[in-house]
Amino acid sequence: MRVDLCKAMDPQLDLNALIRLARGEPQFVAFGSANQVAGLTYNSATRVDFRANGVGSQADLNRLERAYGVTLLLGVSEAEIDASALRLQAAFRGDPFGPMLRTQDARIIATGFLKGEAVATCDLQLFKRAVDLGVAATFLGSGRGSARALAYAPRPVSIPGGR
Repeated sequence: MRVDLCKAMDPQLDLNALIRLARGEPQFVAFGSANQVAGLTYNSATRVDFRANGVGSQADLNRLERAYGVTLLLGVSEAEIDASALRLQAAFRGDPFGPMLRTQDARIIATGFLKGEAVATCDLQLFKRAVDLGVAATFLGSGRGSARALAYAPRPVSIPGGR
């Protein structure tokens, strides 16, 4: 599902969106400012990747919290994230069209799935897989990627073990 960026939403940011917001890219700053009141979050898997890959530090996360209210999503354990990520990945096994869900992306979508919250991403493949899984998602981007996200026709998949 594509979410109207003009409405305030409480999205969970993926790693790429968090990085681009930290870099101060105008489109992401505008999104962060517009959605600050509703709340912006990231999950523990995103925090680990953000800090481990040398793209950001805890000081950067603290700065984003002060500037945009971006906070760590609480109430979902690493074990819950991992178990849900495996279920989400299994939904694409045997798909004749071949889409797959990478582990890193599955861990981001998992908390959106578990908490029934939207995911905000600038990764077109993550956006498509989230939509296929029935997780609310918005694509943050412009140009061809944005046009592809708008035109994407979801291919719903069945998640093993029920919703």
